[in-house]
Amino acid sequence: MTEFDYENDLAIDPHALDEEWLRHSQICMNYVKAAAEAQRKHSRLEEKLKVIKAEVKNELEQEKAELDHLIRKEPAKYDCQTKDKDGNCKPTETWISGAIIRSEKYRELIVETNDKQAEVMDSLIEAAYNLEIIKGASDTFAWQRKAALEGACALWYNGYFSIPNLPREAIEGKRIADVARDKVSDKQRTNLNKKKRVRRK
Repeated sequence: MTEFDYENDLAIDPHALDEEWLRHSQICMNYVKAAAEAQRKHSRLEEKLKVIKAEVKNELEQEKAELDHLIRKEPAKYDCQTKDKDGNCKPTETWISGAIIRSEKYRELIVETNDKQAEVMDSLIEAAYNLEIIKGASDTFAWQRKAALEGACALWYNGYFSIPNLPREAIEGKRIADVARDKVSDKQRTNLNKKKRVRRK
């Protein structure tokens, strides 16, 4: 999987919003391509696992058929316990199935085929994990970073990043907004006190 610098790609420079907009589409395309590549790898591994499962099933069926033939041909070699009235081994279907499963060759084949499947399954799990990560990153860059850029542009348009008009003097412990509000309140009080009151008769 391609290595990405998520934090650097997500970062937005508020002093170069035009460059960020130009860079945004390229970043999104990189993540979309990476997501498509991860999806392709995942799909290929799924197909490979299906093929291996089919091969394993075929191998086991062939081995089973060979063992079945050998057991029926010479049941005494496989420790046949059931006898007919003449004292000859008389294998039952249940006993033959059990003898196949107990066969050393069959058990080795099962272990070998399970290892093949486990290896591909591990790769498939890793590919699924990478696919989810890259899809999430792709969605984040396509929508959330775009929204953050739009928000930063709206702030810039409304003068958020400009030099403020209010004097930066503030009484210790007060915010600038509180000082401005206090000045407005003082001015209103002064104007109210200057006006003469009219009495009604």
